[in-house]
Amino acid sequence: MLTTQDLLLRQLEPSDLEVLYQWENDVALLPYRDDLNFYSRAQLEQYILSAGYNLTEAGQQRFMIQLKQRETIGCIDFFDFNAQHKRAGIGILIGEMGHWGKGYATQALEAALHFAFKDVKLHQVFCNISQSNERSRRLFEKSGFSLVGEKKEWLYQNKGYESEFLFQRLNPYQ
Repeated sequence: MLTTQDLLLRQLEPSDLEVLYQWENDVALLPYRDDLNFYSRAQLEQYILSAGYNLTEAGQQRFMIQLKQRETIGCIDFFDFNAQHKRAGIGILIGEMGHWGKGYATQALEAALHFAFKDVKLHQVFCNISQSNERSRRLFEKSGFSLVGEKKEWLYQNKGYESEFLFQRLNPYQ
């Protein structure tokens, strides 16, 4: 379990099924997701049961973001782990919009990066952010990520195609 001033980042548990179901099927959150699919409870239950709990073994790892008062407000994921090159992707979602703008995403991201760089000893972490997602761009830039590339007209949204930006942060402890 990872902790910050206000948060716990913990492993995915079966009790997270309902909150994941809510977030994965919330139309208001679709513009912030790369995946436009909706998921059934059965699909999410299977995901929870089969999710790897160790980044280096499963190639991915999800932490649930929980306020210390016990309310789960989001999740942060490592994905596409590559042991040879010591890198992984990262994505974050504060699924409870009432908690946006309170600094929780920054705290969660910093705790997750500390885990990735200090404990897992990754060389780099990357993220992909849609052109229209200004909140995420500011979050990752504030957390030391640098813009390293643009995939032009990469994502199709209701309004047409938009670019996706690739951001990267190198391990500052090496």
